[in-house]
Amino acid sequence: MTRLQTILAIIVSLTVISGAVWRFDVCKASKIEVAEVKADLATFKLSDYRKELVMRIWRIEREFPITYRNRMDWLELQEELKLLDLKIKAYYNKKG
Repeated sequence: MTRLQTILAIIVSLTVISGAVWRFDVCKASKIEVAEVKADLATFKLSDYRKELVMRIWRIEREFPITYRNRMDWLELQEELKLLDLKIKAYYNKKG
């Protein structure tokens, strides 16, 4: 009986170990998947920052409805928005 218990214990141990190894291998993410998530996060951050810039531009346009086009801060925000749009477009082109 002792020999049978030892063999059963070894079989159960090997089954548990192989199951753990298989489970660990299945849970890993590939480098491609991690890169895609990273690109999605970068795109999300840039889009969020873009919304903030647009809100600032709208605030200036609302506060200075006649003279906003002559304001330096409005012009700088417009330029920054154009550059940000190019960055976002580049991220989308990399993914697609």
